[in-house]
Amino acid sequence: MFLTFLATVAAIVITPGADMAVILGSTLQAGRRQGYAAVAGVLSGGLVHVGVAALGLSALIAASPGVLKIVALAGAVYLVWIGISLARSGVDLAVRATSAPSGWAAWRRAAGANLLNPKAYLFMLAVFPHFLKPGGWPSWMQALALGAILLACAGLLYGLMVVAADRLAAGRGGATRWVGRVTGIYLAGLGVAMAAVAFARG
Repeated sequence: MFLTFLATVAAIVITPGADMAVILGSTLQAGRRQGYAAVAGVLSGGLVHVGVAALGLSALIAASPGVLKIVALAGAVYLVWIGISLARSGVDLAVRATSAPSGWAAWRRAAGANLLNPKAYLFMLAVFPHFLKPGGWPSWMQALALGAILLACAGLLYGLMVVAADRLAAGRGGATRWVGRVTGIYLAGLGVAMAAVAFARG
């Protein structure tokens, strides 16, 4: 059961999405330090998701289409804004050296993107119950334990991605400029898709 949970978490983490794109963009745009700050931001948002799941609020959010729609639309707008900003600036190593955003800015941007992603709440609601054992620890304690494993796995995999992205930036300036633009376009497109789905659900 434990290995199954690890495999599920790893599959979710390595699937391209908003978290990965924000971390990649921060690393290419500003370097490894800001990349790690973005990872910390994503994990901070994940910690909130774990707490929400442990308290059972994920079920409330999923059962309230109005609340979920508001969260989805806010997250969509936020991703479009981040994506457009990154796509317009690209990743120019000369700019990177002189006007890199602070670690706090990278953390704040990543945490915001993660917290405004309704899929994270639904992931906790859909996946966690399958790994809770009746008759064992209280469900909230089991949820916290699973959440700790999730965050540790995500931190490790995202940390390795930061190292790889930073090495790419150090070796291929022209390539990183285009990767940054593509990442920005991907984020903006993801935001538009999230907004379309939210509106389609009424």
